[in-house]
Amino acid sequence: MKIAEINYLQLASIIFIQILGTSLLIIPGTVVEVAGVDGWISQIVGTIMALIVGMMVFYLYNNFPQDNLIIIFEKLFGKIIGNIFGFGFVIYCILSLSTVIKQGCSITGYIFLPETSPLIFFIVFFLIVVYITKVGMNALARTNVLVMLLLITTFLVIIITGVPLLNVPLKPLLSEGLFPVLKGSLSPISWMGQVILITMIFPYLTSGNKKNIKTTILMTLIVVGIDHTLITMFTLGILGLEAKDLLIPVYSVAKLIEIDLIWRRLDVMIMFSWVAGVTLKMSFWYFCTVLALKQLLHLNKYEPIIIPLAFLTFVIAYYSTNNTVELTFYLGKIYPILSLFSYEFTIPLIMCLTLFIRRKRISKDSKEFTP
Repeated sequence: MKIAEINYLQLASIIFIQILGTSLLIIPGTVVEVAGVDGWISQIVGTIMALIVGMMVFYLYNNFPQDNLIIIFEKLFGKIIGNIFGFGFVIYCILSLSTVIKQGCSITGYIFLPETSPLIFFIVFFLIVVYITKVGMNALARTNVLVMLLLITTFLVIIITGVPLLNVPLKPLLSEGLFPVLKGSLSPISWMGQVILITMIFPYLTSGNKKNIKTTILMTLIVVGIDHTLITMFTLGILGLEAKDLLIPVYSVAKLIEIDLIWRRLDVMIMFSWVAGVTLKMSFWYFCTVLALKQLLHLNKYEPIIIPLAFLTFVIAYYSTNNTVELTFYLGKIYPILSLFSYEFTIPLIMCLTLFIRRKRISKDSKEFTP
């Protein structure tokens, strides 16, 4: 059966939601804690590095447009090593997804129903993620477009209405040198590096002009980078270095903004948008995880493993950290290192170098290489 195709707008929305779905609210705090008032510069550095990851993703797509990441592993490294990389990717997805789930449940409970048992939020998100995964990629892609428009609207409202509150100068520049800026860029790189998940849906992408796929990936990363940079600048300009001590700095900014529009409470609008985004991010991560495991186990359908794997992932998420302080520390200090030295930068780089060397060697021997 022919799978439904994802068009360029839907691809852009998937990339957009996978990054901003969680980073929108907390990334200013994690960056400012390290880079101080130069946090917005760290976002620019992070965006540049993310574009390199985006180029690697496109390089793989350009050579393997009909294969997902698991198949590409096997074609590049052989069955045994390819399967090792493949199962490692599943573990990476489960650990990353459990972090997203923990973050989504913790922040949702903290803002809306602080007295409610966290288990309730885990059950609700569990049911939603399982349902969306069963519905399939096509419906998920269409929903991403709507939520992307909602997040963009929220972002623009914050920027426009937050201008009068700007009162903290973003200087002196680089007062602590370049190292804190580079160190601070690790968090945005790790978030934006999640574009690597697009490799799991290569077969779904619209067959046509590959140049359009490249443009979509890179332009979406640039837009997300601009979003990160402006949000960090405004958070610093309104809250100053106090932002590093807040669990959800962007939410704190929204509570200070008063608007007299149809939706008067901007903080509620922000949380509504964020919950929608984080739900879709969970669903996409889980969909990719299920697809990867299906491929590795050579199953005909992925439906039989949806509920068992979801149960395992949510249990890991529930017991992963004891409180939001530990979660924030993990997101700011540990996750960036783990992700960048595995499937968000290092392994894609190894894949691209391997492919490049093989193509050069075969070209030198005057043989045709077919991925």
